[in-house]
Amino acid sequence: MKKSIYSLMILMLALVSTGFAQTITTNNTDNKENVIWVSGNAEKLIMPKEVIVNIDITHNPKMKDSPSIDVLEKSCYKILKKYDIAKEKLRVIRVDNQSMTKRKKQLGVLQMRSYELVISDFSKLDELFYEFLQLPYTQTNLGRFDYGDLSIIKEDLSVDATLKAKRNAEKIAKAIDSNVVRIASIDVNNSNRFDYNNSLRVRGAAMLYDANVSDVKPKTVDLTIKKMSVNSSVRMKVIIE
Repeated sequence: MKKSIYSLMILMLALVSTGFAQTITTNNTDNKENVIWVSGNAEKLIMPKEVIVNIDITHNPKMKDSPSIDVLEKSCYKILKKYDIAKEKLRVIRVDNQSMTKRKKQLGVLQMRSYELVISDFSKLDELFYEFLQLPYTQTNLGRFDYGDLSIIKEDLSVDATLKAKRNAEKIAKAIDSNVVRIASIDVNNSNRFDYNNSLRVRGAAMLYDANVSDVKPKTVDLTIKKMSVNSSVRMKVIIE
């Protein structure tokens, strides 16, 4: 057994030096079983399938230059046509009408309409964004990102990470003249990680556009959508003999 422990220490040093460090320990339980702990990781980079652009248009009767809601909506459709985007991709999610009065005098109706624009082609996202920001009485920002159903991807990654951990256990056992008897326990942890937070970065860009809308040109601000990392890590307790 002393020879096996010595061999295991040499293996641990080799794993660390080659970048394959594992969490490895050996101990004797009450029933004299030898235990090692190993880990495995699997990762996949995922691009969002769709980005949702939030667009709010407003007709303010107090402002003489305020276009009607219908005129603003037609302007939105004109932009969609320019970028070959189907009208159905722009969907109304909220309509709000408020009567405006001054000293009991009816001034008109403040009309607001909110849309979600579904974008799946990100190649001209910054130019499209800029176009909408040029519309008067319009607010535009990039909202949520749709990555689809990640459950299947996470399940596949968990399987890959588990198999990697099992192979690591077999390598370690072989290196110390032992065999894997059984897997005693498996702990799986799935996580998502961004290179940066797409939502926050894009909203920050939107604020900059709004602040300098007359000076901003397309691509002044990088609206590149980056991939999200989906990761699965497994920690495995293995009995060897």
